[in-house]
Parts: sequence; structure tokens; C-alpha cells
Amino acid sequence: MNVGPFKAITEYDLARLRNPRVEDDKKRQGRAVRFDYDERQRSLGDSMPRSSAARIVAALARMRYPRRRARQRAKSRAARTRARQ
Repeated sequence: MNVGPFKAITEYDLARLRNPRVEDDKKRQGRAVRFDYDERQRSLGDSMPRSSAARIVAALARMRYPRRRARQRAKSRAARTRARQ
């Protein structure tokens, strides 16, 4: 929420954050990081370059799904090991 030059800061429970994504920022040129939270769409930060937004979304996904990421790395290592044999 903006009130003049002031902005409201909000904390979110990572476990309730869903569908982090990069979207076009329709108000400004650039991209926005958006996600679903408590059945509403939320935005994170201001408009930014696509590369910055993509890094933030990737970091959110790593924090949100650490076990899934670890399993993916283990599968990838196993596949590389099989390919070498």
C-alpha cells in the first residue's frame, strides 16, 4: 500500500505462498514478481528487469521446495553417473 512516498512492508509465510511468477508490469515498463497468497494475487517489489525478477522467482522456488530441489539434484547426479559407466 502506498501513501505518498511511504510504502507498507508485509511479511509472508513462505508455506502459504503459491505460484511465484514473472509477469509484465502493466503500470510501468519492466517485469513484476507476483504470487498467490491467501487466494489473492500479491506483488513483490517494484518493476524490474526480467533477469532480476527471474532470479527472485527461482530463489522463492528453491526456498519453497527445498526437498524437491534436493531430489532433482540427486536424480541428476545419478543420471550423470550412469552415463559415464
